[in-house]
Amino acid sequence: MSYDQFDQWRRTPVTDQPDLTVVVPAYNEQRRIVPTIASIAAHLAGTGRNWELIVADDGSTDGTRDTVTGLGWANLRVVTSGRNEGKGAAVRRGLAAARGR
Repeated sequence: MSYDQFDQWRRTPVTDQPDLTVVVPAYNEQRRIVPTIASIAAHLAGTGRNWELIVADDGSTDGTRDTVTGLGWANLRVVTSGRNEGKGAAVRRGLAAARGR
């Protein structure tokens, strides 16, 4: 993977149906979420596939949602819950929002 491939992924929205959706459930992960999604992006950006990444925030109270949203990456989305409902609910919420094949 090159930086150019990552930069293209983060700046250029996938317009067709993505080949792949990665869902990351999160609850109060503000300190760890950026390195987590960055390592996923670094790995997948060089695959030549169209893909999206969804962080399913499960009612975090520590700013996780704002941290991820603040990145402003084109193919990174956040789905949220108003309250903590558990990991399974977060995964289901993320899968429901997924557009990948």
